Amino acid sequence: MESIFKTTKLTMINFRKKTVEYLYLLPFIALFAGVLVVDNAFDLNLGVAKAYWFYIAMGPVIFATAVLFIKNRRNLLYTPIDLWIPIFVFLTGAISSMVLPTWQMKTLTFTLLAVLYFCLRIMIIQQQNSVAILFIIIIATGLIEAGWGLLQLYGKTKSQHNLFLTTGSFFNPGPYAGYLAVIAPIALYYVLRDQRIISNKFHPKKTVFYMRCALAAVTLACIVIVLPATMSRAAWLAAGIGCSTVYILYVLKNKTIQWKKHHKKIILYTSLAFLFLGSSLSVLYNLKKDSADGRLLIWKVAKDIPKDHPLGTGIGGFSSAYGEAQASYLSSGKATTAEKYLAGEPIYAFNDFLQLYIEFGPFFFFTAMAIITHALYIGVRRKKIAAVGGLLALLTFASTSYPFSLIPFLIIFTFLISACVSKQHIMVDWPAEKSPYTLALRVRCNNIWIITTLSISALIYTYAIASRLPVYKAYKAWSNINRLYQVGAYNKVVEAGEKIVRYLPTETAVQFEYGRALHKTQQYHESNNILHKAASTSSDPMIHVMIASNYVALNLMQSAEHNFNNAIMRTPYRLYPHYLWANAYFEREQWDLAHEQASEVLRKKPKIESPATQEMKEKMKTMIDTIKIKKAQKQS
Repeated sequence: MESIFKTTKLTMINFRKKTVEYLYLLPFIALFAGVLVVDNAFDLNLGVAKAYWFYIAMGPVIFATAVLFIKNRRNLLYTPIDLWIPIFVFLTGAISSMVLPTWQMKTLTFTLLAVLYFCLRIMIIQQQNSVAILFIIIIATGLIEAGWGLLQLYGKTKSQHNLFLTTGSFFNPGPYAGYLAVIAPIALYYVLRDQRIISNKFHPKKTVFYMRCALAAVTLACIVIVLPATMSRAAWLAAGIGCSTVYILYVLKNKTIQWKKHHKKIILYTSLAFLFLGSSLSVLYNLKKDSADGRLLIWKVAKDIPKDHPLGTGIGGFSSAYGEAQASYLSSGKATTAEKYLAGEPIYAFNDFLQLYIEFGPFFFFTAMAIITHALYIGVRRKKIAAVGGLLALLTFASTSYPFSLIPFLIIFTFLISACVSKQHIMVDWPAEKSPYTLALRVRCNNIWIITTLSISALIYTYAIASRLPVYKAYKAWSNINRLYQVGAYNKVVEAGEKIVRYLPTETAVQFEYGRALHKTQQYHESNNILHKAASTSSDPMIHVMIASNYVALNLMQSAEHNFNNAIMRTPYRLYPHYLWANAYFEREQWDLAHEQASEVLRKKPKIESPATQEMKEKMKTMIDTIKIKKAQKQS
């Protein structure tokens, strides 16, 4: 009886101990759950809700990591990545601050991601089974997102975008599909792994594996059902490559393949796989040809940007540099009519590797690629199959989309890199002739390094929160000001926004609306000051149209013509710049120039016909008729 009592007591103590240990993972769980936060916060659709969830969650993450280290004191096995990452973040941030006129929130976010990397590295070593638990949480978020998308598809819940049915918690189907594509190979790995464990006779001790296998299988099934509805070719390709990688690595891990005996079959299957991949790429290209051609145009124009920016454009500087490059290319005479028709004002390069190359410059781009390649190499060598499969899916998606511009993907990317490289360093007491450093000294140095890292992380986080709090308040305040803008109360917008917009220097929508409000209240110089800053981080031609309108009001027609022309060369088939330019000439009785611009409005076919474009064309017809009458009266 006494032995049973002692066994029960010991079991209860172990249960309490494990429960307390798992409580330390709650901040990390909350961090990954941030993907479920709806990103149209503050009624602005500026995509800040997920970002601020990340900022808030990082405080408890750093604290939990410190407590776990103090409690367990396990040593960390270092890798070259641990040195490359802080140097990379520091130098890219320094260069960005030099080449860009406005401080980028992205720079601070990348710094916090470096902090997260080291927190994950330390936590994974201190807490056993933490990687498996966090993978379960990631799979669970994938199940929620997939279920959310299915409900949206069948009209049971609201989409986050007016034009698309299936978006989950994201603002459009592209990132939503990409997130599911990253989850798919992770779920597949746990289906394969746990199915092997539970395939034998049922045993109560296998309950956890039954539950995890069921969760992974249901998640994978829901992803397979909802992913085709997103129409995201990049996500389909990413899911396919990620899942194929997981399956191949799993087979290689658990089976001994006799290469000499089966080499013919291997060559045949490999050839068929490449043939299938090529056919799939052809089908995917033709599925949405205009969209694919648009991305090809972006890559064609963007590849020459580094020639003018050898140090990079700075983090967040792609869009503005691309606008200039596109205007130069379309005005050079090299562009085809189809390319002029496809030209837009992209925020992203739709290829994160190309965008990294442009923003970071060649040296830091190759440093980033070295970090990723080294992490994959270690992951494959240590058989971290789930992490490698998820990371390859994410990198595949990044080759034709923009996941590295979105917080949920950056968090998962950081975790997958950490999961690939993290390993406990079990130190041994070497003889003096082998190493002059004693075991106690090496352990002490390891502890000092971890404590220093956590201390610096805490300081960085304190600065981040202190600097972002006024920005958070500015977002909240602009949410109310935006309602005044929508009803045309421009004087109140200018009065209320004066102290707010300086905290939102990279929010083009905010800067443009405030600049337009200044234009409407006849503060033309002040409006141009704001709009020129907005143009430094955006390729939107409407910024240059508004600048031109300010110069028209100031009667500086030469400057107005330059900006009208700049807007037109960025997007040649947009009618509005020609329309405003024609009106400016007409008001000044410059009939020939007004007739020329009005004719351009009538000649060009817009990308999307709308009542607004039809109205512009009708007014230009009337203007041309009026000009003919005026000329006839003058001649008579």
